[in-house]
Amino acid sequence: MRITVRLLDKLQACEDQTSLFAMYFGRSATVTLNNCLAAAELGLDLDWAARNLLSAPARAAYNDARAKAWAAYNEAIAPAQATYYEAIAKAWATYHEACDKTRAVLAKAEATYHEACAKAYAKAQTARAKAIAPARVARNEACAKAFFAAAKMV
Repeated sequence: MRITVRLLDKLQACEDQTSLFAMYFGRSATVTLNNCLAAAELGLDLDWAARNLLSAPARAAYNDARAKAWAAYNEAIAPAQATYYEAIAKAWATYHEACDKTRAVLAKAEATYHEACAKAYAKAQTARAKAIAPARVARNEACAKAFFAAAKMV
């Protein structure tokens, strides 16, 4: 079987896949084991090629072999995947533990801050009240005198 850029265009292959094919193989390539291995390494979509270029019996044989390859792959990577997920779980647990400790420290700091603010505010309010008391008395006295004087006009 020979695959050409023209055939890929006619079958509406993705533009990036057609470009990748053309960059590596030129305008055409014969289907050989070496070319198929190169295509797989390049990331050309062999599943698309099987769906669009192979006959129904050939596609069934490809799909069967592909399923076996995926099963072998998944079996081969299972220990590494398990180790990876275990490590990730430990990392997340450590992260969450650190976040919990940080939240506790932050909550304590916020409580201390709010307590200090409340004390400072109360102290400032007392000092302010004490400082403005004479002025308030004078203002109230002036207003009372003004009202009394205005009331006599009525």
